[in-house]
Amino acid sequence: MDKCRPSRKQRFCLPRGSSVIAATIALWPHISCAITFSHGDVLRIGQRVWQNECNGTISGLTAWNGGEDFASLGIGHFIWYPKGRRGPFEESFPKLISFISTRGAKLPTLLLKSSEQPCPWNSRAEFLQAQHTPEMNQLRQFLVDTIDLQAEFLIARL
Repeated sequence: MDKCRPSRKQRFCLPRGSSVIAATIALWPHISCAITFSHGDVLRIGQRVWQNECNGTISGLTAWNGGEDFASLGIGHFIWYPKGRRGPFEESFPKLISFISTRGAKLPTLLLKSSEQPCPWNSRAEFLQAQHTPEMNQLRQFLVDTIDLQAEFLIARL
């Protein structure tokens, strides 16, 4: 080990070229924001989140849990409140749709009106009745087709 001083009273000493290390440490928050992932990495992250959160099932991409006032959609269980309802959680599904839309993905008919539209189902019972409708199937297919973009959205929010 190279020592700055040959005594036991040695204090912290940076090695030669330490200005690079010091600058890196000082700029770390800015450097960490510049981390990028390849499309393959983003897709793998999305697949893992989908497996973890929805058991990797297509039906798991659309949920409305008992006792909740909102739909949970996509790999990140993005919240979508019905008209006039708000809750303790941030509504994230409209933000996801806006994010995906700016990436050029084709939106399903259900989502074409506006990215800020409320959830079309007013209750869990209505949501469950709509499970096999063309709109719900189209929504699920859209969510399957945009796993990578949902993962990008999660990463951007992180």
